[in-house]
Amino acid sequence: MDKDCRYKVNQPSVVFEKFDDELVLINLDTGNYYSFESVGAYIWDFVQDGFSYAEIIAEVSGCYRGDPATIENAVNEFVNKLLEEGLIVPDGVQPISGRKKSDAIHEIEDQKQKKDFELPVLNKFTNMQDFLLVDPIHEIDYSDYPKKQK
Repeated sequence: MDKDCRYKVNQPSVVFEKFDDELVLINLDTGNYYSFESVGAYIWDFVQDGFSYAEIIAEVSGCYRGDPATIENAVNEFVNKLLEEGLIVPDGVQPISGRKKSDAIHEIEDQKQKKDFELPVLNKFTNMQDFLLVDPIHEIDYSDYPKKQK
């Protein structure tokens, strides 16, 4: 994977909401919905903020205790799953100069404060797929709503 590659949320096809430490996403093109938490939600935040693949690995490695190779492999696998499911897409945006590290890294000064690294898990649910794809709301154009009565 290209270390300088940046990703972005595949909008408008993907909608999401964060609930405490859990993130719930719906891919409106496939009707699948997903959830992940903890490290996965942390990685998602970095994707949203325009961090490169290498920056995401550095941030996660800086905030969690664990083998650097294990962390890098886990981040790689998780990002690849997000790509495969169409939740994120490559972003051609140029790097932002002078990017600051996340506040979380600055708050963690020593290994004692770091949490143990847990593998990010992308939970996929297909049981609502038929309902989400048949839902007539996808076929409505709201650009001229509400229509004035004559």
